[in-house]
Amino acid sequence: MPVMDLPSIIKSYVDNFETQLNTCVFAKIKTFDSSTQTATVTPLVYRAYSDGANQPLPDIDHVPIVFPASGGGCITFPIKPDDEVLVLFFQNDTDEVWDTGKAGIPSTVRYHDYNDAVGIVGLRSKGNSLEASTEDVQIRFEDASGKLNSITLGSDKSISIKSESGSEIKQLSNGKIEVITASTIKIQNSSEELISLISDLMGVLSSTTTNTMIGPQPLNDASQIASLKSRLDTLKG
Repeated sequence: MPVMDLPSIIKSYVDNFETQLNTCVFAKIKTFDSSTQTATVTPLVYRAYSDGANQPLPDIDHVPIVFPASGGGCITFPIKPDDEVLVLFFQNDTDEVWDTGKAGIPSTVRYHDYNDAVGIVGLRSKGNSLEASTEDVQIRFEDASGKLNSITLGSDKSISIKSESGSEIKQLSNGKIEVITASTIKIQNSSEELISLISDLMGVLSSTTTNTMIGPQPLNDASQIASLKSRLDTLKG
């Protein structure tokens, strides 16, 4: 067996250490369990060795997935297979903390181990860019067919809720509220609906008569009121 000099020994040790040390990897979701908030992920970058060899990394099971959440508030996403995810590896064995949520001594001496992964969704490859606005804050949801709904907090201090159907509710910076509906609209409390009440009022007005010298007569604008009622009724939800 050839005798190795000190630099070679150190290099061999470092090379071996590097193959055992895990930091973070680009991966895709394989399966997701919403009841435990864990996923099986498939790393996308192969492991390369100093001799030029390489091999794909194995799937990682039971990876906790991070959603933005704190103080009782949270934002969740419908995680699907093939969604891209950033996988990080904890410094120490986290099994005990993950199971109990309490502080404690690690069960093993694992260090940046493949078994201690956590996933953060939202990482995107260049071809899957979200094309985020450079001015506004947005919450968007796009379904499998590409239909998009959004909430936008505008840099102009406006707030907009928009659906793929074309309907939009917008609060302008001056406090005015605009409602654009692609179909009908309903404004109600536990017992009454506003547009129906206005329609009923216009129906009463269109049929109201006034006493004259030649007997009861309809209001001068009765036909216009009836026409407006018909237009209003097209908005009734």
